[in-house]
Amino acid sequence: MNPESLIFILSRATLLLQAAIAGTTLLYIAQRFTGFDYRNYSWLEKLYDRTRARHLELAFILSLVATFGSLYMSNILGWTPCHLCWFQRIFMYPLALLTATALLLEKKDVHEYVLPMVMIGGSISIYHYSVQIFSKVTSGCSTLAVSCSDKFTYYFGYMTIPMFALTAFVAIGLLLWKFRD
Repeated sequence: MNPESLIFILSRATLLLQAAIAGTTLLYIAQRFTGFDYRNYSWLEKLYDRTRARHLELAFILSLVATFGSLYMSNILGWTPCHLCWFQRIFMYPLALLTATALLLEKKDVHEYVLPMVMIGGSISIYHYSVQIFSKVTSGCSTLAVSCSDKFTYYFGYMTIPMFALTAFVAIGLLLWKFRD
């Protein structure tokens, strides 16, 4: 298998995750402002109940895939992370550890620790994505640094590495915010 095919698979998975986030957001808006009740649709109710029961496991899997995906890009593909990528990693890597610990110890308050990290990491992802899309700068902070405006991937006309990270941050945040006990 071509090493970059895994990145293409990750980009498709990210696209599906973005569609799930958009669908969930639309359902929330419909429920909040129109009185739509998802319980009238058995398949939506089953999906909601299963997601609620497994939300912490899903958050763990997402953070683990994001962590190993970034390590794969830098250690296997040899893509040197820029400074903003490192800051995103600083906020993503502990999420895998925190959610795993919460699963093992059956802690219900993990959202108190994870949500601030998700908001900060997601904000860095938004900034990094805007630098990549709108910046004309092609050099790094020094002659040895990788430029934050470099795009190692560009799938579907918009999806770069910071968009992968932003999608993971948003999905983890929504899971732990919506189903906090």
